[in-house]
Amino acid sequence: MISQASSYPDCESACLKVAELKGKIEELKEEKKDLKQEKQEAEKKLDYQKRGILSPIRRSERGVVGNQG
Repeated sequence: MISQASSYPDCESACLKVAELKGKIEELKEEKKDLKQEKQEAEKKLDYQKRGILSPIRRSERGVVGNQG
């Protein structure tokens, strides 16, 4: 049987390690959130650029040329 006195330092160091790992998890979650946001912004920018490039082509495919009203 393990006495409480001998297991206390192990518990304390384990608790510190758990707290450290929880902090690391929170940091990684925040980083993941930031990266997702950056990805969404980049995808929006790319989509906007694609639409800007493809818009004249699509208009010409439909037979619309210039600013016809």
